[in-house]
Amino acid sequence: MRSLIGSLLFLLLVPLLAEWFQRTWAPTGPAQPSLSVTDLLKGGEGFANPKPGRRFEFPRDHGPHDEFLSEWWYFTGNLGDFGYELTLFRQATENPVDRLIPRTSSWASKHSMMGHFAISDLRAQKFYRFERLSRAALGMAGAKLGPKVAWIEDWTIEMPAPERFDLRAAAEGCSLKLSMESLKAPVLQGEDGYSRKGDKPEQSSYYYSLTRLKTQGEIQVPSGRYPVRGSSWMDREWSTQPLGKEMDGWDWFALQLEDGSELMFYQLRDKQGRSSVWSAGSWVAADGKVTRLKRDDLTLEVTSYWQSPVDGSEYPAGWKIRVLGRQLVVKPRLADQEMTGAVRYWEGAVEIEGGGSGYVEMVGYAK
Repeated sequence: MRSLIGSLLFLLLVPLLAEWFQRTWAPTGPAQPSLSVTDLLKGGEGFANPKPGRRFEFPRDHGPHDEFLSEWWYFTGNLGDFGYELTLFRQATENPVDRLIPRTSSWASKHSMMGHFAISDLRAQKFYRFERLSRAALGMAGAKLGPKVAWIEDWTIEMPAPERFDLRAAAEGCSLKLSMESLKAPVLQGEDGYSRKGDKPEQSSYYYSLTRLKTQGEIQVPSGRYPVRGSSWMDREWSTQPLGKEMDGWDWFALQLEDGSELMFYQLRDKQGRSSVWSAGSWVAADGKVTRLKRDDLTLEVTSYWQSPVDGSEYPAGWKIRVLGRQLVVKPRLADQEMTGAVRYWEGAVEIEGGGSGYVEMVGYAK
C-alpha cells in the first residue's frame, strides 16, 4: 500500500511551504520530525471513495485518478550492490466544488506533487535520500496517462509500452536511469483491488502491485557511476481517506524470493501498538497464482531493533515471518535507511535468509 505507503500526504504542506516555488531537499545533518503521516491520511470532503467491484483497466490505471484526493506511484528495487526508491505522490489542492470556478492564471493548479528519491549504497554502507515538493503548474510537475505518467521536473516515471517503465531522477551527485519490464500480471490487492484499511467502507484504497519487474540501467553515487541489473517492485494506490483515526502506523513488506514467488503484507498498528484486523497481504506463486492473506494468516516476530540518530526513536531491524508453512528470516541490508524530510519513516532494502530480497517500510515509530 505504498505501504499506504507512504501516502505521505505531505501535500497538505504545500500551501504552507511553497505557494509558488519548488524545493529540493537533501539532508546535511540531523533533522527534527515535523508531521505525523497517519494524521495526514484523513480527510477529503467531496472527493470519490473506493467501492468494491471496480473493473481495473491497464494501462489506463497506471495514469492518474483526479476524482480522488491522493495517489502515488511507488517503485523500489534491489540492483546488485544498490537499493533504490523513487515515489511520486499526487494530492488535490482544490476540492470538486472549487474546480467549478474558472481560473485563468498559468500558475493555477488543482494538484501538488511530492517526490521521494533514495539510493542505498550497500558497498559503502551509505544512504542518500532526497525530497521534492512542487505545484502542478507551468509543466513543473504533474501526472497524466502516458507515456510520461508522473513527474517533478527531471524526476520522471514514463511508460514507453504497456507494463514497461523508465525511471529518471538526479540530485546532489546521485542519479538513476532505469528501464524495467513486468514479468507478471498486475496483482489486485485486497478484494479484487479494493483494499480496506478501517471499519468504515471509505477507509480504503484502490491498490494493485507489479511484484516482479526485470530491471537494468545505471546508478550514480558520489563514488562513481555503475551499471546495474536486478528486480524492482511497483505499487499503485489511490484513495481519499484510507486510514481510521485509531491507526498509528504500519509495517509494510514487499519481498521477492529466489524461487520466483513474492509476498506483500502490511501490518496496520493502532495507538496501543496492536496489529489491526485490517492488516492484509498476498502471496504470489512463481506461476502467478495469488493467495489472499488476512491478518491471522501470517505471524510477524521482531528479532532486533535499530535506534535512529535523529532522536533515538527505535525501529524494528529484523523479522521472522511465518506464512503458508514457511518461515522467512528478513533483515535490512543497511541499518540506517530512514527518510527524514517533511515526514519521517524508514524505507529500505532488505534481504531474505536463504535467498531473496525486497523492501520494508515502517511508519509511526518516530514520534
